[in-house]
Amino acid sequence: IGVTLYAEVYTLQYSKVAIIGACERKLRWACIVLCLACASLYVVNQVFSPEDFGLCCNVVYKNVTMKTVEKARANGAFAVAQQQLALMEGAKFTEDPTPPLYQGMYDTASGGALVMILLGFWGEAGAGAFMLLNLFVIWYYAYTRRAVEMPDLEMEEPLVASDPVGRDPVAPSEVNQTCSPSGCLRWT
Repeated sequence: IGVTLYAEVYTLQYSKVAIIGACERKLRWACIVLCLACASLYVVNQVFSPEDFGLCCNVVYKNVTMKTVEKARANGAFAVAQQQLALMEGAKFTEDPTPPLYQGMYDTASGGALVMILLGFWGEAGAGAFMLLNLFVIWYYAYTRRAVEMPDLEMEEPLVASDPVGRDPVAPSEVNQTCSPSGCLRWT
């Protein structure tokens, strides 16, 4: 998202070449600002923990023991027991694993910590959604999106087409078009 945001800010603010209409410019700036706001929620959630803000009840992780594996098996949760064994194996063969790596979750977040975690999640989702919306706005206003397909016609006399920019008439071979075996596209 960072490179795309940089390119967008440069294009909207500093570019002397890009031709962007007023409505498109406003919509693209709105998408960029909302994307940055959402991304900042995500970054704050990744940099700080709920305890840093004095929020209660974060996720609780503990080391997995054979006692917890046996309890899961006794309750018929064989898949959970298998996952706990994999966590124990990873902890045994990894030197100094950083918590919560190879630990099991024993209690989920609640209260203010849960709100912070959810804001981080929805901030990340919102940043991606507004970036995609920005790409949709670019596509919607793109000049080349309005290309029309021209049939292949064989003419006895060459036609004279007018240039979409308003210059002197030009021969059809000089008009902006792309041809393929299935036909030609001409920009209107």
